[in-house]
Amino acid sequence: MTVSYAAIRQLHVAAAALSLALFVLRAAWMLASPARLQTRWVKIAPHCVDTVLLASALCLAWQLGAAGTRGWLAAKVIGV
Repeated sequence: MTVSYAAIRQLHVAAAALSLALFVLRAAWMLASPARLQTRWVKIAPHCVDTVLLASALCLAWQLGAAGTRGWLAAKVIGV
């Protein structure tokens, strides 16, 4: 089964936005009510979202191939 590049890119962008939103939410909760940070879903959700973000990035990199990146993508994956 082949998934289109555009669909994976949309998933990646959505995961990046969700990751950023959760980061801001956790920062606000840290200042306003730190007890909320101890709930189970707050501890687990960022890992799930970041896993989807990384998996979609690797899938996009695989679809692009080395020719479409001019070397910057390999450096980014090694950095992560």
